Amino acid sequence: MVTISILGGESTIQPGVRKLLTWLAENNLQNKIVLDFTTNCVKLNSQFLHLLDGYKQTNIHASI
Repeated sequence: MVTISILGGESTIQPGVRKLLTWLAENNLQNKIVLDFTTNCVKLNSQFLHLLDGYKQTNIHASI
């Protein structure tokens, strides 16, 4: 099992984060990964949440 932590800035709008999550899904690696990221929830929408499907565990930390 691997944990990926995404920190700094607003993770839901960083193009690299979307690219990473898409790559992990395309390579069927989600079930081996714990995803841990921080967001201010402003851009946390259904399109982004769909990218989180299938991970072993997803931890969302709200920064307010």
